[in-house]
Amino acid sequence: MSIVRKWICFILVSFQTFLFMPALDVIIRTLFEQNLDTNISDASRYILGACALAILTVLMIYIVRVFNICVPSELIPWCSPISQILFLNLVIKVILVASVATDRTGSLALYEVIVLFVLQTFQACYRLLFAPSYIKEVDMFIKTKDFTVALIFFIGLICKILGDK
Repeated sequence: MSIVRKWICFILVSFQTFLFMPALDVIIRTLFEQNLDTNISDASRYILGACALAILTVLMIYIVRVFNICVPSELIPWCSPISQILFLNLVIKVILVASVATDRTGSLALYEVIVLFVLQTFQACYRLLFAPSYIKEVDMFIKTKDFTVALIFFIGLICKILGDK
């Protein structure tokens, strides 16, 4: 039973970290792609994409609720007393994937980068001030990751403003 719990935890953590964005990208590109050479009609493609998006949304909300724990354990060592900020992390990921998948020409890139920079900076500062993790190494890793991503968005903002091509 312990192996089953560890595998389920591994799958859920994988979706929370590195599988969510590619899955969402595939779903959004399927919904918004105009020139698909498939035998599937547009209506069934939209229905299938909407169902996949709904399933992914329910799965991610479930994962956030499962890992929204205030007591560290062997399977979930990164919890903190205030972990509602995970929903903002999901919003940032959704905006990032949706902006890349839908804005093909990059005409809205400046506005997208500004919104992402503001949200990521808020998340990083909120975690720095109000959301300590119980394990110091995990706390340092999470806060470093948040500020690094905010710095990447800031560099993208400066490059877009200066017209770096």
